[in-house]
Amino acid sequence: MTKKGGKKQKMYNPIKAGDSISSTWGNAVEKALGYGTPGQAYYVMWKSETTYYARNGLTGERTENDNFKTLINDKILELYGSTGTGTGGSIFLHPALYSTDGTINMRPGVHIFGSGKIGSDSFTTLVNTMIFATTDATIFSFKFPDATKCYNSGLHNMEIDGYGHVTSYPLIDISCDYQNVADIYLDTLGIAYGKYGIRVNNAHASNAIFNLFIRECSIESNSYNGILIDSSTDQSIFQSHILGCHFYNNNASGGNGTIEVDGHETRQGIISHSTFTSEKRNGIYLADEADSWVIANNVLIDCSQLTDDTYSGIKLVDVDHISITGNVSIIRTSATRQKYGYEADNNCDYLCVLGNVFSGDTAGASYGTGAANIGSAVTNVDETV
Repeated sequence: MTKKGGKKQKMYNPIKAGDSISSTWGNAVEKALGYGTPGQAYYVMWKSETTYYARNGLTGERTENDNFKTLINDKILELYGSTGTGTGGSIFLHPALYSTDGTINMRPGVHIFGSGKIGSDSFTTLVNTMIFATTDATIFSFKFPDATKCYNSGLHNMEIDGYGHVTSYPLIDISCDYQNVADIYLDTLGIAYGKYGIRVNNAHASNAIFNLFIRECSIESNSYNGILIDSSTDQSIFQSHILGCHFYNNNASGGNGTIEVDGHETRQGIISHSTFTSEKRNGIYLADEADSWVIANNVLIDCSQLTDDTYSGIKLVDVDHISITGNVSIIRTSATRQKYGYEADNNCDYLCVLGNVFSGDTAGASYGTGAANIGSAVTNVDETV
């Protein structure tokens, strides 16, 4: 950008780390945000060539580092406070490719906002925010260290890409450590090329994960699950919401389903208004007393692409009190077909299966013979191909 007369105008404020800040900076910030604005910190971050920059939105102070992971972890910890005494706040990332050689550690009260997802012609002309892994490690970890904190943390509006490097870990990992974990928001993310897209795991007694929201995310080409919600030792994971997401080409190497919910205490969740296309195994898989879920208004096309006549669009194993309504689970390919549009084993009780469209390969849909199940070819469109 140039001014009249050809004089070049710099894109960013040229204040350098350690420089004194103009006495009018605070007034300008307050004018923009409103007089009397509470002093919650926030950062704006950007990249220029190989250097990453962060400017404090309240003080104007700028810091820089050649390592993105180090810089953003420092700012997250600063917002949170080393002992959880910070004000919390947000970090806003300008369009760029942000390379990370390890894990970014989220903290209570901190949200990170990108400038968009899926908005590039190539890595050199990005108009979105992409977090790109260069090593085999989780990219974002929600593992909170201190008790009695309010969480309300999240990631919003960016690409998270393992690109063949993250082969052993989830791209986003949410786990209990020493206390409960609540109110995690994952919105409008592109999540691709990890072992898992998102893993939610609780293996700690007396702790719980609850109020997880995964909304409008595109989750593609993860070698195991797109989303794994796992309570292997029967600890609580309650109130998970998976809403309006798109899934494609997951589970090539392992796992039971694109969305897999497994464990006695993984209860009271919703999977709704999402689409599944060309998934390798089961589209939605609930097992081991993952009870009290609503699966509604999803579209599943061509599951079981790994092996013909083996996996189903929706599969239930030993779960109770499940409502399955308004879903479309069908095949479009002629060569590799899902086994059933919907399948439940005989250990499933109190199922309500109404108003769905199922078209499978072998027998259409299988409703199981557990107690008090509701569902038949009359209450659903059930086609055998």
